[in-house]
Amino acid sequence: MKRIKLHIKRYDWYLVVCYDVKCSDTDRVMYDLYRIGISSEDAYLSVRNIGECKFNRGITYSNYATKESVMVISVTNSAGESVNTWVHEIIHLATQHIAVALGITDNEELAYLGGEIARDIYYEIYGRF
Repeated sequence: MKRIKLHIKRYDWYLVVCYDVKCSDTDRVMYDLYRIGISSEDAYLSVRNIGECKFNRGITYSNYATKESVMVISVTNSAGESVNTWVHEIIHLATQHIAVALGITDNEELAYLGGEIARDIYYEIYGRF
């Protein structure tokens, strides 16, 4: 498992991304979920999803009050499925977590937010050119 931390400055939102997560990594994922205040039941259900040792799984949980999220991307079985899983979770984060918590309703702003999250994740993993 690899792990990165991001700060979405414009919204003062913190994100931990765990990716290439294998079913043996569930203890670390549980720690990150508990750290942001996710209930034991929700954390268990989420980790069970990842712990099934299936490819192309993802989860995103957020604590709206503290403006923190944990995104988890399992191991994927192709480049296309990797992109699909990443985009899926980024859309959840932008439109169902950050937007809801902060009352963002403008579609253009949400599109930029999703793009900025994707860009920042890319820079953290691959660097800037």
